[in-house]
Amino acid sequence: MMNTKLLLLTPALLLSACATPTDDPTKGGLLGGIHGLGGAYDQRIEARERNLDALKQAQKNTQDQQQDLRQEHTRTKTEHDILNKKVTTLTTSINKLEASIKKTKANTAKKQQQKAKLSKRATQLRGEAKALKVSLSAAQNNDQELARLRSEEARLSKEIKALQEDMYLLEL
Repeated sequence: MMNTKLLLLTPALLLSACATPTDDPTKGGLLGGIHGLGGAYDQRIEARERNLDALKQAQKNTQDQQQDLRQEHTRTKTEHDILNKKVTTLTTSINKLEASIKKTKANTAKKQQQKAKLSKRATQLRGEAKALKVSLSAAQNNDQELARLRSEEARLSKEIKALQEDMYLLEL
């Protein structure tokens, strides 16, 4: 009778030892696998699908940011190139102005004094244009610095025009 009870209890003990249910159907033996095929498996699939959707959204956001940065870079480079051309034009204007100042004949002391003053100011503007060019090459991707340099270029342009007008009046 004891052998019969032992014989009946042995399979039950073995099955209960194998029946440690987990959510993973590949672990836990036969009963754990059967348990894992129920709702737990579907929950794992849904969790992975949510994770995949989140990763896809993050990838899309990153791609959008990358596109925005490319557009910003292109815009900034274009602005930089335009400003660089303007500074080159300013330098050319200063060269012409200095040549004109040298050619101008100053037959009175007052005109000689004005000519010297114009020549000195043209030299200062040349230095400022050169400094602007150096700053410009260092500020390729900095919007605030480019904005400051644009206003500096506009100021230099106005000063060169004023100097050209003064030169015209000196020639009269």
